[in-house]
Amino acid sequence: MIGRLACLMLIITPTDDKELHMRRKRLLSAIGIMLLVMILPVSAIDLQNLVEQAKVYNPTMKAYRLNKEQAELRLQLYEAEKVLSIGVSGAMTVNRAKLALAGPTEAVLTVDPKVSFVLPNDEGTTITFSPGGVVKSFESKDWAVAPSLEASHTFSLGSFTSLQKSLNDLTISKQKMSADLAYLEGNINFENSVYQKIIEIIKIEQEMLQLQSQIVTQQTKMENDLKLKVTTKDASAYKSMEISLAEYQFAYQGAQRRYDLAKKQFTQLTGQQWEPIDTIGDADITLKTSPLGNMTVILADMDLQIAMMEYEQEQQKAANTLSVSGSLGLDHSDFGNTTDTSYNINAGTQYVKDNFQIGAVARLGISNTGTLTPSLTVNGSWKNKTTVESDRITLLELANTIELKEIQKQKTFQDYLNSVDQMETEILNYQISLQQFEQSAAYHKEVLALAEERFTRGLGTESQVNNAKLSLEIDAYQQQIHKLNALILANKIRLLQQ
Repeated sequence: MIGRLACLMLIITPTDDKELHMRRKRLLSAIGIMLLVMILPVSAIDLQNLVEQAKVYNPTMKAYRLNKEQAELRLQLYEAEKVLSIGVSGAMTVNRAKLALAGPTEAVLTVDPKVSFVLPNDEGTTITFSPGGVVKSFESKDWAVAPSLEASHTFSLGSFTSLQKSLNDLTISKQKMSADLAYLEGNINFENSVYQKIIEIIKIEQEMLQLQSQIVTQQTKMENDLKLKVTTKDASAYKSMEISLAEYQFAYQGAQRRYDLAKKQFTQLTGQQWEPIDTIGDADITLKTSPLGNMTVILADMDLQIAMMEYEQEQQKAANTLSVSGSLGLDHSDFGNTTDTSYNINAGTQYVKDNFQIGAVARLGISNTGTLTPSLTVNGSWKNKTTVESDRITLLELANTIELKEIQKQKTFQDYLNSVDQMETEILNYQISLQQFEQSAAYHKEVLALAEERFTRGLGTESQVNNAKLSLEIDAYQQQIHKLNALILANKIRLLQQ
């Protein structure tokens, strides 16, 4: 559009009648030249491509993308499958010791390796195998070994653990949805800021075009009044016209400065030099509502669900667990002429609840002669609760939080309904404005056709034709503004519907 303005940069200050007459002829043809430029090709770009390139350049949009990726990575990390964990440990010792009670002290090597397997389940079932300390003398054939196999598993009783998992799932989902919504809001706000800046530039171009037309018209009137001796240069009427001309020229200079500033801001925003927009796509301004609200309402409901889970968790305070374990072991030694082998079987359980725990361990030893040695050990502990009052206050706080979140959810839903009503009003106002513009543009086309017909028949003037063409040019600016406003409105609708 800047090409449409360049042809009107003919603001002059008259010096003598001959020069005034020559320049006036050029000014009279200025509008005609301008309208000829309208049909000539100019450098232009597609709006959608411009916006997409601007998103890549703009640092704020980069930050939104990174925040969205961070939320997605946290979700992937949370959902990552557990795998089998294998651990190996061991120790080796060389010293002098007695292997048999009545035997001599001798150099001994002791090796104690261990391998542990943790299964990929929520309870972390553990299986451990150990040779149990392999002992070998450097000075004799004496040796001993005590291999064992152990297993343990912990059961979570009650709903505390399942509540914690559900709470974690919901929290992660809320974080992901919040990041998605923030990215969408940032994306839409950025797009609309680009559209609004383009509208600002187009409006200034439109204003400059109108000011140039007013300057040409005023200068033409001044020349004609002098030529027809309607007035003189010293007359107050002519002085008044000079003042009006100066006001138009001053307004144009101010518009030019604002135009340069707006183009600079456009470059800062998009990373691209301003060029006229060639293609502006049509926008869908159809509003579809949901009885459940949008993402903002869903997030408010998630906050309420999280508060309720936290209250239920606080009531249970901690998970009740039941641990079970068992092991099989073998002790074998070969010292001198004595060989001994024994077996042991162990089983245990431990119950833990809040402020007390109780457990039992049963052991059965079997000697190489078949002698059985059973044993049972029971253990337990208890401590008084010192947080009764603080627990009560905490539950009251969490109960109040539930009420506040419920109120917030209702308010958020009401805000959504209000936004829907407001959006329907905006859509209606836009449609009325567009209809009025289309009627006006159609009328201007009829005026141009009539003016051209009258001019051809010698009943009208070239000035009337040019003025009619100027109205169409201004309509072309206004049409672009309407299309851009439709895109802004469509973005607002898209955000409201998410």
